[in-house]
Amino acid sequence: MNFHHFRQALHFFCLAGLLAVILIGTNPASAAKASPSGPAEAVSWHITETDNFRVLNYGTRPLDRAIGQSCERLRTRLAVQLLGKVSGSWKPKCDVVLHPSDASYDREVGAGGNSTIASALVDRLQSKISLRRIDVRSTRVDWQQTSLAHELTHVVLADRFEFDVLPRWLDEGIAIMADSAAKRKQHVLRAGRDVTQGTHFALAELLLLDGYPPPTRWGAFYDQSAAIVEFLVAQGGYQRLMEFVDLACERGYDHAFEEVYETTPLEFERRWLNSLKVRARPANPSLSARSAAWMPAGSGG
Repeated sequence: MNFHHFRQALHFFCLAGLLAVILIGTNPASAAKASPSGPAEAVSWHITETDNFRVLNYGTRPLDRAIGQSCERLRTRLAVQLLGKVSGSWKPKCDVVLHPSDASYDREVGAGGNSTIASALVDRLQSKISLRRIDVRSTRVDWQQTSLAHELTHVVLADRFEFDVLPRWLDEGIAIMADSAAKRKQHVLRAGRDVTQGTHFALAELLLLDGYPPPTRWGAFYDQSAAIVEFLVAQGGYQRLMEFVDLACERGYDHAFEEVYETTPLEFERRWLNSLKVRARPANPSLSARSAAWMPAGSGG
């Protein structure tokens, strides 16, 4: 998924259009819920609003405001962590669309979302955000725990970067940092395995990638994006990482590495790849201390 998860191959629907498209695919037989003690309950779309979110659900009644309030708390946490502060109120608000079936979710997100639980979308009109939306496969009851933070990270980042071509590795790498520790660990371990086997992206190849790599290399792309962001954050936190990205977009990566991290791309790549090799080694008591943390500047072979 690209920055803001622009689904440029799809049509951008207004809210009414979105609901109409989803409802077309809804089985009429399920449009009413029979009640043993009375007439059938009508099933329809409902919108529950908070300050910055609109949660859309399909059922007999609106959802409790707890989901929207949970989104608000998560937005605040991510904004403070990534950007150092919370921006003003979102206008437009972020729509969180809870699709009632896999078919409606796949139809809206497209073929690329077949293996996803949620997908974020941010659109801009004349450099201003005109749409924020997260589509959710609500048939997965664990979507709040497994996917919401990842997708909301993309939406929050849009407040920080006015340009809409944020490097792919950075966009996905930062979002993966919002995933569970176990999931992040697996990404890094797989990245280390690729380095050991010589099937990894070279640093310049990854940083300068225009768009997404071929599907056969998606796994390596996501794993290495996660690994490089984790490594960079370990060198000085998110604020330093944001400074690096700003400078790289303005003056190029060579200058950004030298100015922000006081190193050259070649030296950075050497230390980063060495750290991945250490992480990929089999468990060994003599290596446990080194495997638990990134190698400090200047160490490694």
